[in-house]
Amino acid sequence: MKISNKTKIAILIFGTMISAIIVQSFSLNMNYISTQTDYANLPPDLERFTIQKINEPLSTGENVIIRPTFSHFDTMPQILYLFTGQDSFAFMDDGAYPDDEANDHEYAAFMQIDINDFLLDVENREIEMEGMEQFMVFEGHDGHFEDTIPPFDFTGFNGYIEVDVAPKLILADQCDGSILKQNSLFITHLDVVEDPNRTYNPTGNGGTGSGTPNGIWTFGRFMTNMANTSGGTGRPSTSSFIKNWLKSYLTPVTDPNLLFGNKPARTFVLDYLIRPWISKANGRTAVQGPDNLGITLENWETKWDDADDAELIKNAPFKLTAIVNRLDQRNNVGYTNKVFNAGETRFIFTLINLYVVDDESHDAGAVGDVPRNVLHGHGNDFIDWKGMNVIFEFGNVQTNLCDLKSFGQAWLNLSGYNLTDEMEEFRVALEDITETVINANAVSGKPNGSALNQLRTNEKVFSNTVSANLSEGAAWDAASWQFRQFEISNITHHLTLVPLSNTPINEDYNASHNTQIVGFTQRLTTSNLSEYLTEWAYKPINQILIKKDKHKIPLEFNSYTLLDKAANVDAEYSFYWDLVYYTGSTIPYYNPSVEQIANNTQAKENGKLIRHHLSLNTCQGCHSGETKTLFTMVTPLGIGNAAEYWTSPPHTTVGRLDVRDGTNSLDGFIVSKNNGTTVIGDQNTSTSRYLNYPVPTTSTREFVSVSPFITGRNWDGSSWADDETDVDVDKIADSEMNGFYFVNDPGNVTDPTNQTGIIHNYFGMDYKRNKYNELELRKTDLCRLVQLKCNNTGGVDIMDLIRNLSHEQLVE
Repeated sequence: MKISNKTKIAILIFGTMISAIIVQSFSLNMNYISTQTDYANLPPDLERFTIQKINEPLSTGENVIIRPTFSHFDTMPQILYLFTGQDSFAFMDDGAYPDDEANDHEYAAFMQIDINDFLLDVENREIEMEGMEQFMVFEGHDGHFEDTIPPFDFTGFNGYIEVDVAPKLILADQCDGSILKQNSLFITHLDVVEDPNRTYNPTGNGGTGSGTPNGIWTFGRFMTNMANTSGGTGRPSTSSFIKNWLKSYLTPVTDPNLLFGNKPARTFVLDYLIRPWISKANGRTAVQGPDNLGITLENWETKWDDADDAELIKNAPFKLTAIVNRLDQRNNVGYTNKVFNAGETRFIFTLINLYVVDDESHDAGAVGDVPRNVLHGHGNDFIDWKGMNVIFEFGNVQTNLCDLKSFGQAWLNLSGYNLTDEMEEFRVALEDITETVINANAVSGKPNGSALNQLRTNEKVFSNTVSANLSEGAAWDAASWQFRQFEISNITHHLTLVPLSNTPINEDYNASHNTQIVGFTQRLTTSNLSEYLTEWAYKPINQILIKKDKHKIPLEFNSYTLLDKAANVDAEYSFYWDLVYYTGSTIPYYNPSVEQIANNTQAKENGKLIRHHLSLNTCQGCHSGETKTLFTMVTPLGIGNAAEYWTSPPHTTVGRLDVRDGTNSLDGFIVSKNNGTTVIGDQNTSTSRYLNYPVPTTSTREFVSVSPFITGRNWDGSSWADDETDVDVDKIADSEMNGFYFVNDPGNVTDPTNQTGIIHNYFGMDYKRNKYNELELRKTDLCRLVQLKCNNTGGVDIMDLIRNLSHEQLVE
């Protein structure tokens, strides 16, 4: 039975139950912590948070009752230990006062706070949020605008009534000074990423090299520290560590389900990475002609082993492009104060061309040939750096809240530097931050002692094509981008190819080159195979996690391997994952041929969200159709080029996206058969599938070098490309970095039953638009982190507790 607020007040006034209250506060070393570790990575959603002032505080000082309510997909314990600062408090859901009803996910506890400070804090926050007019709220990666919050009932609170505290009040958190995204979150400034004291350019000084060999932010230094040869038995040399990584591209990726064959070796890794690298290490001035070393697929390992290790490490053909703060990936500290995952610090490197290819003397098709840059509209220029990014994703090393907060503050402090006048001071401070993850033996319990979580690559330049001559524009146009993920093996101590996170096996493309989640359905007679991933996705708990971008697709389900080890984006098509229905499906709300289900709006909306979030969290969907990105979140750029996204105009690169006209010619720029996932779309379907970019007047257009998915804004080459002109919908101008990038859902279509041609959407809803601004999301999160308290001197801070409970770690 629920106890009314009136009854609660009476109980408190007369004190009839106070003697029965036992308030428990626990130290951090209690055994109970292990029972809540799951909530650290997957916390329940905070649905409601109330507070009630006690007329007569308890003898131990507690003066309020706190009642958080959670919406959760599973049972929860009757005692939930919630943390703020260094203290934990037992919140009860057992039906005994002050809890109202057992097992309803509403918890209660007596706490001591400074009431005057609390009321002043709430008042100031409400005033601040009124001045904000609108604020951005994120659910997973997707955002939306809100402009009001329920006001706090000061009268009711002072009258001892249970009143709501809007959890969104924490959005009024303002850090001391502004957070500059280019300083504290996504660092691409040329004086940082090409700092000669910390990086090395093997092509500098006319090819003799410039900078600091094995500087702290060099590719070779990273590989050396990750190999950590002297750190234990069985560790490989650095050159062997690198060679083993390169070999993975020359080995076909096996289809684990033995249904459709293997992905072929990426043999052009020899031409565009291995041969130039070995040649440079041997002091050769050219990679082709009489000066080459005769490096072939058969002998390259011997040539590699014969080269000087120090020269190989020094001349790694990669330049640093970006340093990225991913503290937002940390675990929640509201349910256990221990930090299991402190987020990541990432470094993006770009493959560069070690040798200059003279256009006039260029021998098309020769060994070491460099493909023409026809794709990017540069006439007879040649592809050099436009083809590969390598991302080192290091786990931050902090293991307690105070250290993690200090680490976050160090990142925030970078915003205080003027990069015109204080660049060296900035670089020193940034080096101090990054050194914690770069160093050898950074984490004793991880493979090779390295802080690396995973190394990811996306590249196109190694692709096998129908032509052996990549200088032909059509052959390059037909090449496939590919994503890979590597982890250091604790057994072999080498980088090992592993399944990609949340990226299903791409067994087959459909006619529109947009992969279907169960794209092989129509070719198999065993219906169970066609439903494995869908069956997993439609389990009640997984539906909830998927729609919040918190899901983790398992490696196997029903003995069928779900995750891919090499995920392709076919040619230059914009990729997204579709849902294709098996007509005999027994999965609820999945078979549109059943009229009752097809007309169920709620079911169709649910399916639409599942499709979107499954696709968004794959490598291909995130880097292509779901976010309208030109394959890389930061464009691979050459030496001397910086992805300055914060300037006006921002740095751009010329490129194509969905430029073929169906005949594979190079002069088409509207793709009718791709259903408008990027440019203009199929004129025969709903217009809400497009328009995300202006219709190009030539076969190419300018794209910002850092994806609008990251920054929230886009540039069309001459002006800010406003993706939503209705100011009531898009409340912040696109020239700002604190607005949304609006993207039409690529699955939009008006016909829920059309199964002809290339349309494979059955939701019958064409209205959905997704809104992104990853850096704004990370900025808000960093601000919250640095305001968390490490102690509760003077009483518990209510907003601190709400910050803890509201943090949602994104899985990606």
